[in-house]
Amino acid sequence: QMAKTKKIEMKPGFYMEHDEN
Repeated sequence: QMAKTKKIEMKPGFYMEHDEN
């Protein structure tokens, strides 16, 4: 489940870790 963790920017200064399989 932990393949590639891409940080997507949703809010200014807020980053969410999104894992892409």
